[in-house]
Amino acid sequence: MEEALEMARAKDTKERMAGVERLHQVLEATTKSLSTAEVTALVDACMDLLKDSNFRVSQGALQALSAAAVLSGEHLKLHFNGLVPAVVERLGDGKQPVRDAARQLLITLMEVSSPTIIVERAGSYAWTHRSWRVREEFARTVTTAIGLFASTELPLQRVLQLLTDSNQSVREAATLCIEEMYAQGDIDAPEKPVAPIKVYSEKELMREMEKIASTLVPEKDWSLRIAAMQRVESLIINEEDGGVDAPSTRDPLQGPKGILEITQNFEKICNINDVNSSSEKQDALQQLVEVSLKNDTSVWTKKSEMEDSIEIVTEKLLHVTKDVVAKVSNEANQCLNIILSQFDPFRFLSVIVPLLISDDEKTLTVVFCLVEIYIMLGKSFLPYLEGLSSMQLRLVTIYANRISQARSGAPIDH
Repeated sequence: MEEALEMARAKDTKERMAGVERLHQVLEATTKSLSTAEVTALVDACMDLLKDSNFRVSQGALQALSAAAVLSGEHLKLHFNGLVPAVVERLGDGKQPVRDAARQLLITLMEVSSPTIIVERAGSYAWTHRSWRVREEFARTVTTAIGLFASTELPLQRVLQLLTDSNQSVREAATLCIEEMYAQGDIDAPEKPVAPIKVYSEKELMREMEKIASTLVPEKDWSLRIAAMQRVESLIINEEDGGVDAPSTRDPLQGPKGILEITQNFEKICNINDVNSSSEKQDALQQLVEVSLKNDTSVWTKKSEMEDSIEIVTEKLLHVTKDVVAKVSNEANQCLNIILSQFDPFRFLSVIVPLLISDDEKTLTVVFCLVEIYIMLGKSFLPYLEGLSSMQLRLVTIYANRISQARSGAPIDH
């Protein structure tokens, strides 16, 4: 490797080209881990080569770094502060092979480190970079990362901001990125079966619930919170299976009492200060699902007893989809889907359309709501989409046609 590095430092362009090619070959062929000194020497040399006037030299340097990344272990991470910004700059290179090599290096760094860390570091330079090519290529890099790693932690808000970029290529890359996010999020991961937990007295059940409630607080590790939620599921499964002497944990929502309980449920669901535990929020959402499935429209029309009808419920549920607890946010999404399928879709437009200008993660949820309405109503819904920007309209129609094809084998009739 030392000989190849020496060639790559030569003044003659052809010799430098031969040097980076040789360096790449050596690194591809070796299986031995690189030492700290070797990694430092390689990075120092390549940092200069990345700025070479000959694009084949800079391309070769990027490829060599990709090959070295898997051999470097933790040593390469020490150089991320200088290396990552330099790679981001090459995303704006005038030659596509260099841009491709830079994107591949970022993906490789994600493999040896983590997608979240690399996207965060690179994004601090790339999302608002003065070069539109950098913004476009970085959006494409994030799209690839989502497909490869199925990551759900990558920054949606940053991608949404690119939808209003002044450059059309950047906007198109952002659209494709959001499509990939949607495709990954739409796949239901197989869940591990939950075994029922049997309880034989109300006192025993209360002890179980108190123990669970004490775990469902933000201060606890996320793995403990998930385990607690699974324990709740086990208790519910036991009750549904008719567990011995297991008391009912909630009354069915029927009659005037049901209306009152729904109002109380919304207070639990929408408490911004997080006074209620995650288990209480999820339980309230599950009750809302049950009521929605019964298709009892009288529940939603008694405005004096339940705030301002279904429209206000929809708006609150859109906020709950941002809950930090995945099970709560998932339950909120389920509620939205059920309500949209059971009630008049036109009633939701006054809530959904204004939220499209939001700058946070609610925007994507709103788009998905519009998609579901579009699929149900078909071409009769198009006049109601005239207020959307061309990019928002494209998102809705693309999603709707893809989902319609997946469900029925045919796109929506325009």
